[in-house]
Amino acid sequence: MLGAPLLRSNSKVCGPGARIERLGIPETSLPGRAVVMKELCAELDGFSLHAAVKIEAGETSRLEHLCRYIARPPVSNKRLSFTPDGRVVHELRAPFRDGTTHFIFEPLVFIERLAALVPPPRLHQLTYHGVLAPAASWRGDIVPASSPRRPSPCDGGGQLPLHRYSFAELMKRVFRIDALECATCGSERRWIAAITNAEVIAKILGHLELPNVVIQPAPVRAPPQLGFEGC
Repeated sequence: MLGAPLLRSNSKVCGPGARIERLGIPETSLPGRAVVMKELCAELDGFSLHAAVKIEAGETSRLEHLCRYIARPPVSNKRLSFTPDGRVVHELRAPFRDGTTHFIFEPLVFIERLAALVPPPRLHQLTYHGVLAPAASWRGDIVPASSPRRPSPCDGGGQLPLHRYSFAELMKRVFRIDALECATCGSERRWIAAITNAEVIAKILGHLELPNVVIQPAPVRAPPQLGFEGC
């Protein structure tokens, strides 16, 4: 439940697409006027613009830090709560310059806002414009035709560009899970072969005294249809 002292709200939620109710906005705030937080940074009607971050060419560590910041989850579960009437309250990590401390959503509006963040299937998440666009006539003068390559640690002797990571390397960098680390001795696993023959797999597992019985998954069931009991 929400127990922090709040000042007032600036609007009421009337349905999907309506302005979200805010709490903590002082009486002196002027709706419709952008708040300039600092140079190249402003906030208006729940949208913020931050254009003050500059990364010089070759600063890969700062670029990775910025990408990690952009890829953060949109909502923290620790800052979500409910009002006595069942509405969803999202507490901001730090108050806005205009005094906003919380956003209040109707449950369906909150789901609508979350659903809007989910990209459609097979939609490109990265697009290039200008001279970096795929059909730009100057793209060949800027993007190198080929790049140096290095051995991939987990695809049987394949090669990877220097600026790309394998799946195992991404797992280690993002989730701190080393998929190539042996659970017994701690050394790094290496690619030997890809075996797809079921009989050969069963013989190898039997020799290692490991279970070789195929586990049959449970049958697929439909999700529970809440709210349709009386239909």
